[in-house]
Amino acid sequence: MREAAHAVAASRFVTQSIVVGCGCRDHGSGPLTESAPFGRNGGDRFAPVIDAISSAETQIFDDPDVEGIALRYGLFYGGDIAAITALLRRRRLPVTAWTGTLAFVHHDDAAAATVAALHRGRPDTAYNIVDDLPVTWRDSATAAAQATGAPVPRPLPARLVRTVAPYFGRVVTEMSIKAANIAAADELGWRPRYPSCAEGIRASLSAGSSTAE
Repeated sequence: MREAAHAVAASRFVTQSIVVGCGCRDHGSGPLTESAPFGRNGGDRFAPVIDAISSAETQIFDDPDVEGIALRYGLFYGGDIAAITALLRRRRLPVTAWTGTLAFVHHDDAAAATVAALHRGRPDTAYNIVDDLPVTWRDSATAAAQATGAPVPRPLPARLVRTVAPYFGRVVTEMSIKAANIAAADELGWRPRYPSCAEGIRASLSAGSSTAE
């Protein structure tokens, strides 16, 4: 990554990060800002994922020749609505009864934040790029089902989901995070166009219908 920036003589480098780097666990009910511990692995099978996320940020922050900015995106949605709908219709999108919330972000909002960071981001700074409203994985899937007319998924045992999909399963059965996007609003002048995934999903469906016509 560092070599790529130097090869094109870039003075500023915006790297993709993700709020999952805070750790796949329950972070409590309070808002999580960019000052929270990041990149500390728990010594388990999820450790390589956390290490990789942390490395992406460290490489640009430690380079004195590049203004490094890391965008800690939430879980992307919007562009994948057709694939999600297909999974819902075949009842192959796993959800559980876990009530922990996750941070999401619509792909259009993520793109807008990236442009804002290129122009106004503070060097050696990370920003949370997330919706205003965190929701559970089950609620996000339910919102997609209701918007598309697909069957609402039935919850499965958490242990089964973790067995079938270890990394994904950990996120949707053990992680709870309410990442705050205040710094991005204050310093980048960015606010999500879609404050919640329910609104973003409906917009994506509407855009898809307009394109088809």
